[in-house]
Amino acid sequence: MARRPGRGLRIALVVSLAFNLLIVGIVLGHGLSGRRFAPPPRVEFSAGPLGRALAPEDRRAIAGELRRNEAVRVPGPGDRRAEMQRLAAILETEPFDPETLAAHLESQRHRGADVISAAQRVLVSHISSMEPAARAQLATRLREVAFRRGPSGRGD
Repeated sequence: MARRPGRGLRIALVVSLAFNLLIVGIVLGHGLSGRRFAPPPRVEFSAGPLGRALAPEDRRAIAGELRRNEAVRVPGPGDRRAEMQRLAAILETEPFDPETLAAHLESQRHRGADVISAAQRVLVSHISSMEPAARAQLATRLREVAFRRGPSGRGD
């Protein structure tokens, strides 16, 4: 005679089924809403060891300033899609023109350099506004961060 599953196993199966239905519902609901699975655009502030040495409130203040800076605007999904369409069109064009591709990539490089320059100006401005004692604390934290795991601070 076959033994019936115990009560604990039945409860586990019901909980598992409910959880799976919840996940399927979330995925279907999100899919039907027309939105994509993508995090919202945000400014990611990292300036190497100096960025890691900043106090959290300083990082938040700098990131907020960067968000307000048009030169550092994070491209949205539509912008990225249009950029990929332009690149795809360049790749599909016959006869292929390497100069057009090079110019397009150069334009992207200049955009990246502009973002880095704007971020550097915001960082320098923020540090310039700090009191001498706060800058001294930053220097101390920088030494701790930079040499914590090797010269690069990354475990070198």
